[in-house]
Amino acid sequence: MKYYKEEILRKLSDTGWELVSIDSDHTDWWLDDLWEIQSVQQLYGLKLYIHFQVDPQYDGLNKSSAVMNVTVNQDRKLDYSASHGIDIAELYLKGGKFKNRIESFAISINKFRNGQNT
Repeated sequence: MKYYKEEILRKLSDTGWELVSIDSDHTDWWLDDLWEIQSVQQLYGLKLYIHFQVDPQYDGLNKSSAVMNVTVNQDRKLDYSASHGIDIAELYLKGGKFKNRIESFAISINKFRNGQNT
């Protein structure tokens, strides 16, 4: 598992989420992985989907090396055109300041769970 995925999973686990499933085999060209997470604290059982989106200009076989954006939604995005819209949280992976960005990412997810998504 890539470092950024390990860090996302660690941060979510630390704040009351568990990883339910990972879909890597049935993803389209624009998606590396699709995670289903579930709250194990407030709103126990609330499920969200984490989409690991690949750079649209990438033309290689190892999609994990080209993930540029991570988004969280209440529904599974079925196609690339649906991948642009209102997200609960978004984590841009290019550039620096990953630790600050992942902190904001987790805060946004937890605010949504707590009903503070304004």
